[in-house]
Amino acid sequence: KLVVESDQGHLFAGWTSNGESDKNKKAAMLEQLQKLDQQYPGGISQYVTKAKDLLAKSKRGENPFEGYTPQVPLGVKLPFGSSEYFQSE
Repeated sequence: KLVVESDQGHLFAGWTSNGESDKNKKAAMLEQLQKLDQQYPGGISQYVTKAKDLLAKSKRGENPFEGYTPQVPLGVKLPFGSSEYFQSE
């Protein structure tokens, strides 16, 4: 139902209708979709809406990070297993 309402039926288009050979694969995918629907704010429908919006903006050449310059943050390199490493944990 979630998949159809979100216009994502194509996710199941190549699957056989009786599904015995890929029954476990279908069950795993449905479980994953239900988990996504519960965990993503607004559920799958909001996820799909957001994705379509971002893709449309990208197609128009819009960049939400325009004007920003990426920088590597300052930090400390701690050798694994060293006393400094364990003190920082």
